Amino acid sequence: MIATEGDMVKNDKGDVKRHPAFQTMFQALTESRRLAAELGLTPASRNKAAPTGNDDDDLSDLDL
Repeated sequence: MIATEGDMVKNDKGDVKRHPAFQTMFQALTESRRLAAELGLTPASRNKAAPTGNDDDDLSDLDL
């Protein structure tokens, strides 16, 4: 929508404001970052969720 309608839109009063879709986009981006951190997909969260060193795992010899 932003690409087709532009960054700025006029409201009912004729004022030019930032497109309302920006708010939705920013909320989705924030939520995706939060989920990525929670799932250990960011470098910082990967360091926090490091393996405990439990080597009695069947997959430990695969260097995963």
